[in-house]
Order: sequence, then structure tokens, then C-alpha cells
Amino acid sequence: ANMGVSDAALDTIVTHGKALQWVDLRGTSVQDESVATLLALRPNLGVSWM
Repeated sequence: ANMGVSDAALDTIVTHGKALQWVDLRGTSVQDESVATLLALRPNLGVSWM
């Protein structure tokens, strides 16, 4: 469990990541990979990530 601010920031990333996936269905991008990496690391992210 992360602190509230971190959770809010990560939720924004998750939402943004989903939006990117929809926008980029026509092709791949570095952003997709970066978001995927962040989502994969999410359980390990904490306030220090900010």
C-alpha cells in the first residue's frame, strides 16, 4: 500500500496508459513500452518514484 498521493499519481498513469493503448492501436510507440514498464513495476513503486 502506497501513500495517497502516490496512489493518485499511479492511478493517473494507469488511466493515461489505457488511453495511450486506445490511441495507439494503429501502431506501437516508445510511450506504450514506457507505460507498460511502469504498470509492470507499479507494485514496487512508492513515494520515492515521485
